[in-house]
Amino acid sequence: MGEPPTPQKPIVRVEIPCEGDAKLPEGMEGVLRGENLYRALQSNREDRWRRLVLAYEEDPTDFYCAWRWLNEHPIFYRCHRELHERSLTDDRGILDSCIEVKPVKINPKTARISEDDTKNTKLEFWVEVMPRSIKPEHAISLHDYQRDTGGDTYELAIVEVAREIYAYHGNDRVMLDKEWKQ
Repeated sequence: MGEPPTPQKPIVRVEIPCEGDAKLPEGMEGVLRGENLYRALQSNREDRWRRLVLAYEEDPTDFYCAWRWLNEHPIFYRCHRELHERSLTDDRGILDSCIEVKPVKINPKTARISEDDTKNTKLEFWVEVMPRSIKPEHAISLHDYQRDTGGDTYELAIVEVAREIYAYHGNDRVMLDKEWKQ
C-alpha cells in the first residue's frame, strides 16, 4: 500500500484542545482509534476532512463534492461552550447558514436587481459567505463579502462559492484566523 494522495492545497490542522480523560465508550474501539475519546474524535474528523478535500479537488465542478466540502470546511467550525473538541461543531457550514443562498430575480441587462420589478425577469441564486470564529466567546460571524457569488441554479451557485472559498482559503482557516485576529 503506497502513500495516501497529497491534496493540491495544504490542509493546516486546526488546533482544538482535546485534553481530558474521557475513555472510548465500550464497543467503539473498532470505530474510533486511540484511547482518548476526544483525540479519537479529532483524528476521525481530520481523516474525514482529508477525504472530502481529495474528493473535491478531484472534481471541483461536482455539486455533491462541493456541497460536502463546503458544509465541513474549517472556516465554519465553532465551539459552543468552550474551546474543546467536545463542544466543536464541524459539519454545519451550509446547514447553519454560514453559506446563505437565496433566489433573486434580476434585470438580465444589468445583472442587478432593478427598482422596476417588471425588469427583473432572470432568476439567479445569490450566495453570501459568513465564516465563524472558532472561539465560543465570539458568537458572531464575519461577512466574507469578497467570496460572495452566485449562479443560474442552486447547484452552480454552490460550485461557484466553493471555487471562491478554495481559491482564497484553501483547505483550512489560516487566512480567516489572521483576519479575525484571534
